[in-house]
Amino acid sequence: MPSDVFASLAARARETLLRPAEPLPNRRVYVVIGAIVGLGNLVGNVATNRGALEPIDIVFMLAALALIILIPLRPMPGIIAYLMCWCSLLILPGPYATDMSISHLAFLFFLGRFLRPGPSLLLLLVTVLTNTILLTSPGATATDAAADLGTLWYTMLMGASWSHSEP
Repeated sequence: MPSDVFASLAARARETLLRPAEPLPNRRVYVVIGAIVGLGNLVGNVATNRGALEPIDIVFMLAALALIILIPLRPMPGIIAYLMCWCSLLILPGPYATDMSISHLAFLFFLGRFLRPGPSLLLLLVTVLTNTILLTSPGATATDAAADLGTLWYTMLMGASWSHSEP
């Protein structure tokens, strides 16, 4: 019985991940939106933190740019890759959550745009729960509790407002 459940879940996950995307002309505008937001994130952070940026910060900003462009082309693999990148950003001691904050807005928008409401809400809750665990765990790298709460509030507020976009 449990093996049937796991086999069914694995088959559905495989189907979701391998499902062909909509034709490119329908997604081109979202690729452009992702590119503009990702570049805005990069340029904004470089302009405001010129002397304080480390190479790891630039790496995360470039990764966010690439992943935000990927999400409209391949939604599920792109969303999973973005969440892994976001978790890495929160776990590693050098970079700041603000390295991907503008890109995170596009991620939350795309989450609501390319997924049905149920999976979108579930992934939003997983994101908030992951943020909570990573930011409040004993090994958390950030020392500013107000910044951690701000990151959680930001994710919940933006996710709640954009996770209901009509696909």
